[in-house]
Amino acid sequence: SDGASPPSTADAAAAAMGLKILSEHPEMRRQLWENVSYLRRGLKEMGVVTEDTPVPIISLQLPEVDLMGVYAGLNEEDIVVAYIPPRGYSDAPEIESLKITLFSTHTREQLGRLLDVLRRLL
Repeated sequence: SDGASPPSTADAAAAAMGLKILSEHPEMRRQLWENVSYLRRGLKEMGVVTEDTPVPIISLQLPEVDLMGVYAGLNEEDIVVAYIPPRGYSDAPEIESLKITLFSTHTREQLGRLLDVLRRLL
């Protein structure tokens, strides 16, 4: 035994339900990958380099930009992202970053609005 605790019953039930939903709605997974690709493409067009990965969390690390100010500006526009201070958790980058988490339920309109606000703030 490695000493790890098993997940709680609620956590196990939530994970099982998530797998059930995804198996019944494969379009959700396709839409998620399309959203990731769309946002990465839009960021690239702005000159923002991100990792080329299908992971639906995009980390913006822009040393020349006041990301706390960008974070505040996004909040003013009711756009929620996570601000991560340097070394904000055990494997966080050594510089500040913004983490954008994408969902299959985000619309093109929402993602386009995020890109428009980022263009203005960056």
